[in-house]
Amino acid sequence: MFGKLAVWAKSPRWKGCGFARAAAELAGAPGHPAIAVASRHKKCFEQLFVELLRSEGVSKAGFVAQQLMVLLDGAITEVLIHHDYSYAQVAGDAAMTLIEAHLKWPQAVPGRRDIEWITIASIGNFR
Repeated sequence: MFGKLAVWAKSPRWKGCGFARAAAELAGAPGHPAIAVASRHKKCFEQLFVELLRSEGVSKAGFVAQQLMVLLDGAITEVLIHHDYSYAQVAGDAAMTLIEAHLKWPQAVPGRRDIEWITIASIGNFR
């Protein structure tokens, strides 16, 4: 996913996350319907992470999914502000470290630093 972010962000049409941008613009209007839509979208995305993490034997999947959301949104913001795609790579490396630290079966792939074997990569590569 983070590797894909770097690729997407290079497109002149990429403007970051529309849901986060809308929520930021409407921060002073917490009851605005667009805030509710953005919240639902982000929660659905987080739930997708939870399900993928659980299916791959990651402990504390809900906690790790929240961490991944923070990394993803942070990377999107930093890439958008700085036009520096290395933030996506750094976030991807941090995501791999988090996931590896919570794998229930770390011996499944001894000595491997990459997690491309995890189904969660079906959304895109972390690297």
